[in-house]
Amino acid sequence: KEGDGMKGKTSRKVRLDKALALAGYGTRRQVKELIKEGLVSVNGEIVKRVIDVTPDDFIEVDGEVFHPRHNIYVVLNKPAGYSSNAKEYNSCYQLLDVPYASRLKVAGRLDVDVEGLLLLSTDNEFIHRITHPRWKVEKEYWVVLDKPLDERAVRRIERGVYIGGGERARPAKVFEEDGFVRIVVTEGKYHLVKRIFLAVERRVLKMKRVRIGSFRLTDLELGEWRELTDDEITILKSDVGLS
Repeated sequence: KEGDGMKGKTSRKVRLDKALALAGYGTRRQVKELIKEGLVSVNGEIVKRVIDVTPDDFIEVDGEVFHPRHNIYVVLNKPAGYSSNAKEYNSCYQLLDVPYASRLKVAGRLDVDVEGLLLLSTDNEFIHRITHPRWKVEKEYWVVLDKPLDERAVRRIERGVYIGGGERARPAKVFEEDGFVRIVVTEGKYHLVKRIFLAVERRVLKMKRVRIGSFRLTDLELGEWRELTDDEITILKSDVGLS
C-alpha cells in the first residue's frame, strides 16, 4: 500500500519542514532540528537542510516512512469485532499497517459489532464536516432486523422518532430490500441506527455501513484498506463545502 502513493509524478512542491510539521512531527523549528541531526532522509539520502519535496518523494523520519502530503485520507472496510477507538485493545487501527496510522482520526465511528465503511484522515476540518449534522452528510447502512418493518414503522422513521434521552432522530430514508433494510441518516448520534429501530420495536441483528456522502464502499474486502484517490477526496470535500 505504501507503493500506491508513489505512482504518478507531480509538480506540487512543499518545504520539507512544513510537510513534516503538518504531519505532526513537531513545530517547524523542532522539525528543523530533526533534519540537522540527520534523522530525515529523502529518496534514501540523509538531508541536513530544508529542501522542497513532492508527494512522489520517499521520505523517512528516524526510520519511519512518510509521504509528504498536507493530509492523508484512508478508507477501511472494518470487520465486526474491531473498535473504532485507537486506544482499545481490539482497535481497527491494528489493520492499518503504516507508520502514520496513529495520526489518523475516524470520521464517524462504528460500533464494535458493526462492519463496513470507515473514513480516516489527518484533516480535522474534513472530519468535523463529515460528522457534524449541520452538513447533512448522508450515511447509508444495510441492516438485518429481528422482524420485518410494517408501513406504520416506516412512516414513523421517515418522520423522525424519539430515541430516548430526550432526543429525537431526524427524518431518515428507509427502504426494504430482499432480506435486509437500507436506512439513510444525516446525523451521528450515539447508537443512532440501533435506537431508531428500537423506537419502532425492532432489534438490529447485523449492520453494515456502505456509503458516506458520495463515497460508496465497493472494492475492499473485510479488513482491507487503501488511501483515497485525489478525485475521491475532491468529491467528498465538495459534499461538505470544502474546495
